[in-house]
Amino acid sequence: MSIESIGIPLPSVIILPYACYLAYLGYLNFLAVVLVGTSARLTGSGYVFHRVFRRQLSLRTLQ
Repeated sequence: MSIESIGIPLPSVIILPYACYLAYLGYLNFLAVVLVGTSARLTGSGYVFHRVFRRQLSLRTLQ
């Protein structure tokens, strides 16, 4: 999903169902699929970057 969020056309609509199918078959851990999918979406959207570096950037602009 991070790849999709930066503009490369690899839709998560195709990737996540396939990953869930592999989890159903036992090749992947379902919890790992959910955690990686969630973290990839948050990272790709810039949410994590904004939450981590917001304070540092705002303090630099005030000086």
